[in-house]
Amino acid sequence: MSSGYRKSAVDSARDGVLVKIVDCAKRVAEKKKRQRPISLLFGSGINPVTVDRILHFLHDGLREIHLTGGRWIEGGMWHRPEGMDMGAPGNEWNVWRTSEEAIREVRVRADEVAERLAL
Repeated sequence: MSSGYRKSAVDSARDGVLVKIVDCAKRVAEKKKRQRPISLLFGSGINPVTVDRILHFLHDGLREIHLTGGRWIEGGMWHRPEGMDMGAPGNEWNVWRTSEEAIREVRVRADEVAERLAL
């Protein structure tokens, strides 16, 4: 699992780093005469808006992606003492939740790209 040495997989794809990683994995698999390709899992910054770019950059060799597919939502805690740190900076009383809608949208977009690229 990697973001490709950048803040996000989208940045790495844009900079050509992910393609280099995929190419390197292919060479290693060929050299080792592996029956199955090395599995690469790219993540960070993948969402319904960015998934197309990742898949277009990596259509040859990418079979999996990783995303949290989440967002911050208002936490249900009603007792919120001043100065008590319970969450991430800027989201003190919020909680991170995976969004089924975001996951489904990424899946639909990924399937559309795969169909266009005949994967």
